[in-house]
Amino acid sequence: MRLSRIERWLLRAAMPLMIIIVWQSVALSGTLKPVILPRFTDVLLALWKIILNGEFVKHIGTSFLRVIAGFCIGGAFGLLFGFGCGLYRNMEKTFGKFFMLLFPIPKLAFVPISLLWFGIDEASKLFIISLGSFYPIFITVSNGVRQLDKKYVELATVLQLSHGTFIRRIVIPNAYPYMISGMRISMGASWMCIIGAELAAGVVGIGYFLQDASTLSQTARVMAGMISIGIVGKTMDYALRYIEERIINWRKAYTGVHNGC
Repeated sequence: MRLSRIERWLLRAAMPLMIIIVWQSVALSGTLKPVILPRFTDVLLALWKIILNGEFVKHIGTSFLRVIAGFCIGGAFGLLFGFGCGLYRNMEKTFGKFFMLLFPIPKLAFVPISLLWFGIDEASKLFIISLGSFYPIFITVSNGVRQLDKKYVELATVLQLSHGTFIRRIVIPNAYPYMISGMRISMGASWMCIIGAELAAGVVGIGYFLQDASTLSQTARVMAGMISIGIVGKTMDYALRYIEERIINWRKAYTGVHNGC
């Protein structure tokens, strides 16, 4: 049974509305102090105020540009080494093993060393974001290349395709879904990294905004900042999903069932 557009919209809105109702009810009951849980309406008011006074554009805009820059740098290296390690065993043995040795280390653990290497300027923040965005793309792309069906490799051999043509016409299209998935995960990781980097060293940015509001016990402003991150991050994820639908429109993926049967 296919749901109508209104029903799908209501289904998506059900959980957020339930959370907001419970949130507002608990806050109004006085069970928790406002510094612990402010009213949802106060959070919306705080968000509206930072939009009007320009703080939203200043802080979230700065963080957005940092995320995009770090995502592009880390993503480029992730694609390069992902395809390289997926295609060539010697490259995987040389670089892949080393990268995976560093992978379990939390990326925010690199913040102190990045401050020593690059200072508190933009370079240290870009380093952390690039590091965080590198791994999701590197892992998914290298895995995507290795998931190539052997029959396509055999077909390329029969047709005597050149190595460049094989990569361009077979390997890369097969890896598209893995690339997009890696990019979506990488984008989320970039936002997590920028918050940590700006908390440690920054005088502008959403991380600095959250820390400043927390120091002043302005919980509503903290939550307003968190909501703004969610809105911008989700918008960027939608953009990547739109790109995925246009690039991989030939791929009919399983989308789940409507009634759980």
